[in-house]
Amino acid sequence: SAAPLKRVDRIQFGLLSPDEIKAMSVAKIEIPELTDESGHRPRIGGLMDPRMGTIDRNTKCQTCGEGMVECSGHFGHIELAKPVYHVGRSSL
Repeated sequence: SAAPLKRVDRIQFGLLSPDEIKAMSVAKIEIPELTDESGHRPRIGGLMDPRMGTIDRNTKCQTCGEGMVECSGHFGHIELAKPVYHVGRSSL
């Protein structure tokens, strides 16, 4: 790459809010099946939704259009029936 190298000053980690997760999500996962009826193609809305990236070198990502090597993947989300609390973020 012709981009200049730069030094990282800091890095910060945190948890995303439910609204941030939905805003970044490219796919709402609603069905448990991985593939369509033929068993060969990932299902839209399934756990391997092709909008989240590709795992096949002959297929492009449906979100960014890049190949398997160039696309690092995209967020999907599952809406749960009840809240799940992160034990590391709970004050008991």
